[in-house]
Amino acid sequence: MSFNYVIWMEDDASVELYIDTGNLDENKAMFDSFFKRKDEIEKAFSGQLEWERLDERRASRIRCTLHNGGLSVGEESWQKVQDPMIDAMRRLVDALKPFVRGAGA
Repeated sequence: MSFNYVIWMEDDASVELYIDTGNLDENKAMFDSFFKRKDEIEKAFSGQLEWERLDERRASRIRCTLHNGGLSVGEESWQKVQDPMIDAMRRLVDALKPFVRGAGA
């Protein structure tokens, strides 16, 4: 599992927990373990998350997409993109941390 910052050229950026242990069944079991606690996790996060089991792929992810700009906003405006990403990542880590140890169980 890895926590990632993702930023696109246009319009969007996101923070995510990417679940890929190399084993499809293990990944899906971990995702399902988190999903069972969806309401509790989103309450701790203080917002809705995108729950992407990605059944057609080996990995899964839990993501928050931010619509306040991407790389194309220009370097002078990157701070307005970066600060909300940092805040969202802190909230995502804090919301998921209590459940990471039990994921896949």
